[in-house]
Amino acid sequence: DARKPVWHADLAPDETLNHFGAKTIHVAENAYFRCASGRASFGVDERRYVADVRPRARIRCGAETFGGDPAFGEVKWCRCERSDHVAEGAFFACASGRASFGASEDRRHVVRVMPSARVRCGAATFGGDPVSGVAKWCRCEAR
Repeated sequence: DARKPVWHADLAPDETLNHFGAKTIHVAENAYFRCASGRASFGVDERRYVADVRPRARIRCGAETFGGDPAFGEVKWCRCERSDHVAEGAFFACASGRASFGASEDRRHVVRVMPSARVRCGAATFGGDPVSGVAKWCRCEAR
């Protein structure tokens, strides 16, 4: 799929690294972990909160990080989620040679990039900020 980012790391977008740096399926509540995708979930079964997090940043698995407890009184876990976008500041590459930067479908910049070249998701790469004061994302676009 040309819209799916090509990741330049030893960590796939949905792989979770525990606090020892080892790959794992999920981490226990209150443990620290990292995600390459910039997207993580917290909960149990289908009762989970999903949040955008800083890619590869150290994150604590808990209600404080995710804005609440989706399953009060139950043992919960965290894991990284696949995402078709990357958070602002992350590096990514697009096989299609087209990428967008923005906060919504109608508030974004689309530019041509060198196919599969690693670029930073940010205003400098995309010629400006399409909407100031809010978190933005980047994603690959079809040709």
